[in-house]
Amino acid sequence: MELVEYFDILMEEVREIAIETGQIKSNAFLECSLDRVTETGEIDAYEILSVDDRDEIKSTISAYSFDPVFGEFTLFVNLFEEMEQDNIKNLTNSDLKPAFQRVQRFLKKVFEKDDGWSSSLARTDTFFLIKELKNQWPGTKTLKVIFITNKLLSKRYEHSEKGTLFGKKVAVGIWDLQRFFEVESSGNEREQIIISFEDAPLAALEASKSDDLTSYLVVMPADKLAEIYGRYRSRVLEQNVRSFLQNRSKVNKGIKITLSENPQRFFAYNNGITSTAKGIRFSDENKILELENLQIVNGGQTTAQIYNAHKEGIDLKGVDVQMKLNVITDEGIIDTIVPNIAKFANSQNPVSEADLFSNSPFHQRIEEFSRTTIPPIIQGSARSERWFYERSRGQYLNEQGDLTPAKKREFQRTYPKPKMLTKTDLALVLNAWDIKPHEVSKGAQGNFKIFAKSIEMEKTPEKYNKQYFLDAIIKTMIYRDFRKEIPKQPWYSGFPANVVAYSVAWFAYSLKEHELSIDVMSLWKKQKTPELLLQVLLDVAESVNAHLLGYAGNPTTYAKNEQCWRNMLENFDILSLSELPGTIVAKDFADKIRAEAEKERAILEDLVDEVKLLSIHPDCWSNIKTFIGRQMSEGKNNDIEKLRRGEHVPEFKLRQLAKFVHQYQKQGGEIVFISNLRPYAVS
Repeated sequence: MELVEYFDILMEEVREIAIETGQIKSNAFLECSLDRVTETGEIDAYEILSVDDRDEIKSTISAYSFDPVFGEFTLFVNLFEEMEQDNIKNLTNSDLKPAFQRVQRFLKKVFEKDDGWSSSLARTDTFFLIKELKNQWPGTKTLKVIFITNKLLSKRYEHSEKGTLFGKKVAVGIWDLQRFFEVESSGNEREQIIISFEDAPLAALEASKSDDLTSYLVVMPADKLAEIYGRYRSRVLEQNVRSFLQNRSKVNKGIKITLSENPQRFFAYNNGITSTAKGIRFSDENKILELENLQIVNGGQTTAQIYNAHKEGIDLKGVDVQMKLNVITDEGIIDTIVPNIAKFANSQNPVSEADLFSNSPFHQRIEEFSRTTIPPIIQGSARSERWFYERSRGQYLNEQGDLTPAKKREFQRTYPKPKMLTKTDLALVLNAWDIKPHEVSKGAQGNFKIFAKSIEMEKTPEKYNKQYFLDAIIKTMIYRDFRKEIPKQPWYSGFPANVVAYSVAWFAYSLKEHELSIDVMSLWKKQKTPELLLQVLLDVAESVNAHLLGYAGNPTTYAKNEQCWRNMLENFDILSLSELPGTIVAKDFADKIRAEAEKERAILEDLVDEVKLLSIHPDCWSNIKTFIGRQMSEGKNNDIEKLRRGEHVPEFKLRQLAKFVHQYQKQGGEIVFISNLRPYAVS
């Protein structure tokens, strides 16, 4: 895909968001851009200044974020400009300099000449930004100013230092069109990370080698590791989502003590780190000069404590860390091999399944359902529109990369962008419906970690079946349709994410109290949220909005605290709900449908066993092929022939064949296995 094509797709997304939510395009661009920045790991959450009638301030600061761990306060400046595909403009110094000067003037006004100015803004978003700046300034080490634009930066550069302001270091960064394009089209969850060791090449010993994986034992200087982590942070912990930044465990405290009291013994005492990389470059002396996409999959606590020690001034010169480096050249096996490397690596704190959730089979299963489940055709439409689950960042774009213009249009008609769903989108929706609005309010990344802990793929795989997928999609549909209506309401005063999360949670809580459930199957057929249901949610939203604004402090901070939900439980009345044909059904009826779906999935899971499918008698396969009939493609025929010859077939293909085997059984067909030629019956 070319940059101009990406620009067109991005601007179409902006137009759709603007139309759906009633926002101006500039605000729509800000919203979708900050979601992308959050997914790269540069920030965990953000607050948009959406309610302020002071044009001067709106054009100065667009959003903000504070990271208490790293002591960074980030101000975002939106430099969106309407333009056509054939006239993409460059971002120049004449754009950046006045924008940065406006930020400086704003901060000087906050810290030097407030004179009651901030209180005159009443309870606007800007008022809460000023309050947050003043509260967090003592703990702020660096002020970052990030410019977000749909233009092209004429000369690429990374965050640059801009001196100090009110005693704090100031750094400037830019997210331009090229940077968004590179991140999204790379197919990676993170930006490309190239780490150079030219100044001090790393000694490395090759330990093992295969066609797609080479392992090395490496000596990593602790000060270099601290530098890498300080620069890239969670982006080098992509596969190990936990962050060990607090001295909460004895292990972490022990690491710090060793670094401060016995640094020369750190290498001997510490288990080190396990990492992966996509590429490696050596010097003539066989020392590492460069690593591409370094990821620490085990040893996050070691890395973070070394960084903390560096921040506290502990001398790390002469301190080394042993690193097991696995260079994986075949991207196709990354999702399979990385979780196993992390799971079986020797680590001080065991990595849980939730920590590896980014590579969980859960996502693969949801992705599979999204590609194979065809929704009903909506009344008035000529074709069905499918939901696209983006398991890894950039899939939606990459699947269009090599298509002709005609096939690209066909793809976008089949999978329209408004029906694209990311992992973090799904987590936000399902946690809200699971009555965890305070977790949702913590932002995409924080909420995702909580969601990961709720998924028990290994314990109950049958739960995550097609019915689960349909349930998730319908809840997403309601969530999004409801979200579009919020800015249109006369009482709306900002904080849409919090209002939506708490309103949906209260509705879900009321359903639970009445032993009711959403009628998923009826809504799946309609592919549209009923107006009556939207009105119920909007009535709740008005009360939620008043509840948040009634808090003495920052409403968004309040929404992140579970006390906000507890206060609602004490003060809100349970909604008066009853069964409503096509929208709400009795819970026991919904549970029955789920139980039947789980039983079906359990049967399929039992069949998706290579040994079992390999054991089916060749004559029986012939009968199954006859049963499949016209649905038998050349590819499926080849896979069956491989099984008949005892050859390996990938699991995703086994799942397709298992479905045919199961259908054959349900129609009365008998499965005969080679072993003793005894029939295998499904109970």
